[in-house]
Amino acid sequence: MVHTVSRHPEHANWNKLADGPLGLVTAADGALCLRGRFFSGPGHIGVWLQPEGRVIHCDRSHGVCLETVLALRQKGWTSIMFFEPKS
Repeated sequence: MVHTVSRHPEHANWNKLADGPLGLVTAADGALCLRGRFFSGPGHIGVWLQPEGRVIHCDRSHGVCLETVLALRQKGWTSIMFFEPKS
């Protein structure tokens, strides 16, 4: 997954957003949320739902999940990045 996301040609059409102050998410609704464990790079992807303040994603164990960034960090996703399409 890490290789696929970081080297796919579509990756060039997205801007990585800078981290917000104190971990605040500044991404717009619909931004991609890429995350990895132990700074290994992106290994899982979800979509940021700004009004809800949560990321929607799917995993094998739990199906569709709707989680806060804090909950994702507590589950070991140490590298969390947000991307928005280039204008």
